[in-house]
Amino acid sequence: MLKAQHLLNKHRDCDVEDSLAVHFNLPVGSQSYELLKDINRDFCRRVGALPANFTGYIPNHDAAVRYNFQHDLESLWWLVLFYITKCVGHQPSEDYAEFIFQKTLTPSSERSECFIDNFRSSGGRSLHPRLKEPFKDLMEKLRAALYEEYVAREAFGQLTIPESYSYIHGLFAKQVTELLQHNNSGWKDVPISR
Repeated sequence: MLKAQHLLNKHRDCDVEDSLAVHFNLPVGSQSYELLKDINRDFCRRVGALPANFTGYIPNHDAAVRYNFQHDLESLWWLVLFYITKCVGHQPSEDYAEFIFQKTLTPSSERSECFIDNFRSSGGRSLHPRLKEPFKDLMEKLRAALYEEYVAREAFGQLTIPESYSYIHGLFAKQVTELLQHNNSGWKDVPISR
């Protein structure tokens, strides 16, 4: 985490017409406009208005990433990914996992890209046949929501607002509950090895 950068950095330095300031029709020259005129709207098209709890505290480009309530959920996502790829005795998924999970403290570029890229088109293709149906879409839905929530929370200055984490925690709870209630593909019978 010491070298981690805010995901918002990937959405900075855009043309003003592609910015959150224009997307939200903020008055030119206002404090909110000035804060959001360089942040691309591409990550949050579902947000139609500036959140009421926008604080204006947007992390600087080089600001250190601090622990927040979403990091625990991301850790669960990585654990599930590890087990459904590396530990199910399926060579294509193990090959995929070799690029993602390496014995180093510095994450590989493949690992970083894994969290940014669509899981269905990357890791989802290599999953064990009985794991594809339930996990390919689940992992992508959770990955995309984690990513969007990280960036939105940074862009709207909500890193220290506990209630800004409620959506992602609720989504995780709902998705995991639904997964556990279904076993159509026999995914629960796939043995975990290691």
